[in-house]
Amino acid sequence: MSWSDRRSLIACLAATPALAACGFAPALAPGEPATALRGRIRADDPVDDATAALVARFEERLGRPTRPGWRLAYALTITESRRALEAVVGETRGQFDGTLRWQLVPEDGETPVAEGTARRFTGFSRTDTPLARRAAAEDAARRLGRMLADAVVAELVASAGDWAVAIP
Repeated sequence: MSWSDRRSLIACLAATPALAACGFAPALAPGEPATALRGRIRADDPVDDATAALVARFEERLGRPTRPGWRLAYALTITESRRALEAVVGETRGQFDGTLRWQLVPEDGETPVAEGTARRFTGFSRTDTPLARRAAAEDAARRLGRMLADAVVAELVASAGDWAVAIP
């Protein structure tokens, strides 16, 4: 480790107590509003591979619903666009654009406590055999579902202080 690297490390370590003193705390730390989300949100049942990946990732991040108090209602729309055309080979890349509209609704209510729209995209190869192309497209759809779940979780965790006081 060079001397300048050591100085950077010492400076970073010295700044750590300052972050704690200014009230910085992880969003899912004990006592924070976002901890009320763990195991409390039941996502709607998946209907395809992309939504199955979305629900699995959502539960991975916030826990399986053990005592659900909220329901995550969502509508996923995926569109495909073609990218990278070559004269001899044809299409070489595809892209999925995903739009997820979601609402967090109390289990016994109709009025959402939080809602939003998440948009992400992912690409995949279209150059091999039809079977390989299909496998790549299915994998891309699952990746897209996971990315959209991460976006929803980030939004819920960031805004939990605004509405999590209404924990059923």
